[in-house]
Amino acid sequence: MKIRAFIAIDVPLQLKEKLKSVQESIIKKCPLDCKWVKPENMHITLKFLGYILEEKIGLLKTALEKSAKLPPFTIKINSFGFFPSSNNIRVFFAQSTNPPSELLRLSRSIEDNMFSVGFKKEERFHCHITLGRFKSRKNTSCLIKEIEKIKLDYQIPVKEIVLYKSTLTRLGSIYEIIFRSTLTD
Repeated sequence: MKIRAFIAIDVPLQLKEKLKSVQESIIKKCPLDCKWVKPENMHITLKFLGYILEEKIGLLKTALEKSAKLPPFTIKINSFGFFPSSNNIRVFFAQSTNPPSELLRLSRSIEDNMFSVGFKKEERFHCHITLGRFKSRKNTSCLIKEIEKIKLDYQIPVKEIVLYKSTLTRLGSIYEIIFRSTLTD
């Protein structure tokens, strides 16, 4: 059987609550055509795997344990951003404008180890937490104006990486933890 899966870093509850309050503030001030990410689904994606055979989970666990042979570190989430750009907003997110070298090393290690078990390599990692996905550009100028007023300065301690199962439903995605791999020096 196939499952949809991705590798991520969990976001602490305190930051999820802050980001939820940012979403609520924007919703009150800006009528946007946006599907907002539920706080319980907020994370930093390290690698999207797509649909995988359940039989591959053992191989993935071994590969992730190899990737986790790094010391724990901290990520500073300090600004907001947009994909693909502020002129054509499709995705709104919180980000680290200066991700630590440890995060980049972890991302490369995951890419290398996932490649060794049959996944395509991607070279475009961007440290972000998706907050909303836009259906149209209606009132996005209001969003840009509002986020300029919001100060964001949070630390995320990274002590583990997580393999998630993602089930798509009409009400949104449901994420389940398949396993966690602790970072160890």
